[in-house]
Amino acid sequence: MSRPLYETDADLAREGDMASAVEKAWKCNLMKLPIRYELDYVLRREYQTVAFCEMKTKSFPYENLDRNGGYAISLGKWMTAKTMSETSMLPFVLIVKLTDGLYYSTFGDGHNSFKPDDMVISGRVDRGDWQDMEPHVIIRANKFKKLKDS
Repeated sequence: MSRPLYETDADLAREGDMASAVEKAWKCNLMKLPIRYELDYVLRREYQTVAFCEMKTKSFPYENLDRNGGYAISLGKWMTAKTMSETSMLPFVLIVKLTDGLYYSTFGDGHNSFKPDDMVISGRVDRGDWQDMEPHVIIRANKFKKLKDS
C-alpha cells in the first residue's frame, strides 16, 4: 500500500512562486520532475540540464535556522539527491523559503560535499502517520546563501 500524498494545491502554488523567483534571479528555467524522481525540479539553461533542485518552506527567519537545529531534510530525500547528483555529475540545489527570503545551498559542486553536519530522528507528529518520524540530515545555516532579489 502506498503512502498518502500530503502536498496540497497551496503547496504547489507556493513552490511555483519560488520557482519563478529562482528563474528570474538565475536566468534559467525550472522543469518540474515527475513524482517518481522524488526531487522537485531540474534547473536548465540554454536547453541543458545544469542541476537538480528541491524546494522547501519553513515559517521562521534565517537567523533562527541554527537555533532550530539547522535545516533537516529526510535521509531518503538526501540519498536520492546524492545518487542523482553523482550519477549525472550535476549538482543538487536545496532552496528553502524562510520568512525573510529564499536561501539556497548547493551540493556536489566542489564546494559542499554530501557530508551532513549532523543526523537526527525527527518529523511531524500532527498527522498521526507513524512514517513521518524518520532519519533526517542536518544542514547548518552557514551552508546557505540568500538568493538575490528574494
